[in-house]
Amino acid sequence: MPQTCPYELATLYGTLLNDPAELTHYGAALHEKPYTAPPNAPVLYIKTANTVNTSAQVPLPESCPALEVGASLGMVIRRATLLPAQCSGAAQAQDVAGVLLLADWCVPHANVYRPPIQYRNRDGFLGVGELIACPAGCDLDAWVASIRLDIHINGKPVQTVQFSAMQRSATRLLADMGGMFSLRGDAQAASDVLMLGLAWNAGHARPQASLGDVVSITAIDAHSGQTLAQLTQTVVAQPQWTASAHTPTVVCKAASIFCLGLNYADHAKELAFKPPETPLVFLKSAAALAPDQTRVPRPSGVTHMHYECELAVIIGQTAKNVPRENAYDYVAGYTIANDYAIRDYLENYYRPNLRVKNRDRCTPFLEPITPAARVPQPMDLSLSTRVNGVLTQSGSTRDMVFGIPELIEYLSHIMTLRPGDMILTGTPDGVVDCKVGDEVICEIAGLGVLVNTMVAS
Repeated sequence: MPQTCPYELATLYGTLLNDPAELTHYGAALHEKPYTAPPNAPVLYIKTANTVNTSAQVPLPESCPALEVGASLGMVIRRATLLPAQCSGAAQAQDVAGVLLLADWCVPHANVYRPPIQYRNRDGFLGVGELIACPAGCDLDAWVASIRLDIHINGKPVQTVQFSAMQRSATRLLADMGGMFSLRGDAQAASDVLMLGLAWNAGHARPQASLGDVVSITAIDAHSGQTLAQLTQTVVAQPQWTASAHTPTVVCKAASIFCLGLNYADHAKELAFKPPETPLVFLKSAAALAPDQTRVPRPSGVTHMHYECELAVIIGQTAKNVPRENAYDYVAGYTIANDYAIRDYLENYYRPNLRVKNRDRCTPFLEPITPAARVPQPMDLSLSTRVNGVLTQSGSTRDMVFGIPELIEYLSHIMTLRPGDMILTGTPDGVVDCKVGDEVICEIAGLGVLVNTMVAS
């Protein structure tokens, strides 16, 4: 029987391009720039905490005629310990508490995959329904495959989702994730959620809903015909939804970690790109964070793994639609982060996939943070990196393409920022490959020194 989710949620991972029909539809487009080839690893994205929506309404942003409806199931991880990266053996039913019925709302867009956050991460863009508990001792893949989703708009059937048709099964997704980074789950703490993917309707992509439409997603046991769970939401104007001040009954505890790509003109030039015209933002999860003096793992077989010394901005209070002239009022403080990237796995410089940027312990940062009051000129700080004592990177925050005020304005107009959210503001040129045994020291004037050592994974 369905039930209210008893877990607090941590990172919410979505999965794209898991329907063979969608891969077939895109065909040759997956071989064009910036993709150049179909993805080898699961195409994952993160739904931030501001998207969680347990209300009966979903907000339609201004100037947006319709929303794409992405009906899915999200596996709630419940291991009391980490589901470790590069784990051996297939995931079992006991690794999963159950599946949440989800409506993964999205602004329609032309991007093939890894869409920018303004499409998928607006407030209220993840409808969260009931938890369907995983039967004890079941075969996880067979159980998931027995659930179908029927989607209706204004009472009219528009799509049926069969998870048995997905390219990667539930256990295959979990195993593939384990080769990249850890999933976390605990009935007494916060649990990660991994979506099984979104179905593709031949000829017309996924269904779309306009203002006033009532969208109903029903999970049904395909064997017995029994209704397992149902989620119904009505599309309303953004101001109407905001004024209702909905409080989610399912809590997502994870802070959002925003990362900037190509935010220093010299680094963009180093990678043979023009400086971006709008901020190039991607997300990472807390699984990647690590403290000072961390032994950072370099996976075996990779040929190029480099550091990225970055100024990290910590949000201090709830921020929505903040003008840039008031942006610093919302900053709690600053610190140093080293955002490692594994170049071997890179499929898109603009929005690196999680296999590149979300590895366990691959984003060390310095604590405690330096209070904002002690950093009067955050846009004029020198930063440097030394590898084994040799200076390899040197720059200044004044050379950012988009400064801190512009970034806070940009992000807060897309979504609500929360206390504890972190913005990694990018890195200047001078990144070099780091080998096992290398000591990497990142320093930002007035904030301190961050030290880590590379070790074999």
